[in-house]
Formats: sequence, structure tokens, C-alpha cells
Amino acid sequence: MQNTGLSLSLDRILLLPSTRPDSDSSPLQLSDTILTVPFEGSEYTLPPGGEGVAHLVFEVPLTAKGVRGGTYERDADEAGQVSEALFTLQAIIQVKIIMGPGR
Repeated sequence: MQNTGLSLSLDRILLLPSTRPDSDSSPLQLSDTILTVPFEGSEYTLPPGGEGVAHLVFEVPLTAKGVRGGTYERDADEAGQVSEALFTLQAIIQVKIIMGPGR
């Protein structure tokens, strides 16, 4: 079985915390793919048992920003009160090896 190329994608995931603090359910997630770049050709193809190094060059769009969640302190008139962030925005790069048919 031989690989037929590489694919790189940049995904963005919006994580919203659960609506009830006593809930053990996982947070709501929304995602979209910002960028997908295929790398095809003989320089990205390897035979079975082969080794190689590939330099994957791509441009990250300005819209691909992440925001880390956490806690924040409220105004001075409500001193000492801490709240959780409303959301977390993650930017994730995925590299996929595209494999041909095999046994």
C-alpha cells in the first residue's frame, strides 16, 4: 500500500461551556474548516517501508485566531468575584496522509 499524497487542514473549534454548572455533560462544540491545502506529486509519495521528510509550507489566514478560555475578574465594585469565560476558540492544524487501496 502506497500513500498518494498529503493533505493539511486548518480547523477552528468554538467550545461553549455546559449551560448548567452541575451538569457532567461535555461542552457544546461548533467547528469549521478555514483552510485545506493538498500536497500531491512524486515528492509527497512514499513506497511501503520508505522514509522521507516533507516541508509543508502554507499561509495561515488572518481569520485563524484562537482565544483561550479561563476565568476573569469582574469590575471593582464586585471585588473578589470570578467568572468563567463564555467560550474558547481553538485553531487546530491536521496533517493527513492519503493512503491508496491495500489489503
